[in-house]
Amino acid sequence: MDGGPRLRGAHDRDRPPRPHRQRVLAGGEARLSPARRLRAAKAGVILLTQVLAQELGPAGITVNAVCPGTVDTDLLNKDRQFEQLVGALEGSLERWMAREIPLGRLETADDVAAAIAFLCSDDAAYVTGEALNVSGGQTMV
Repeated sequence: MDGGPRLRGAHDRDRPPRPHRQRVLAGGEARLSPARRLRAAKAGVILLTQVLAQELGPAGITVNAVCPGTVDTDLLNKDRQFEQLVGALEGSLERWMAREIPLGRLETADDVAAAIAFLCSDDAAYVTGEALNVSGGQTMV
């Protein structure tokens, strides 16, 4: 690759900003919260997907991204801690899901796997450069 910018990972994990990373924007210092850095990284992945789809399309290679919502895994909901936290803040997990997720349930790993299987199938042979939101509608809210 040339010496240009690179996407290194999903986001920088709890690293303090380094002086060479700071930029001046409209007279202020650009310091992003971890959530904003994550959103910027996700946008970068989507743009990278589109660029790669353009570059690899002539060779018959499709490139797509899968963007999951809140997936019910041990990492998220270890010992039902997520349910307890949301329940304490919102009154109940069900109330939170009704407000945040139009399909009314947490996503499963199987939901994400099914989307990936579709994108790898012949049914998606003409789909490229897309970011497939697999979120039960959560990203629309």
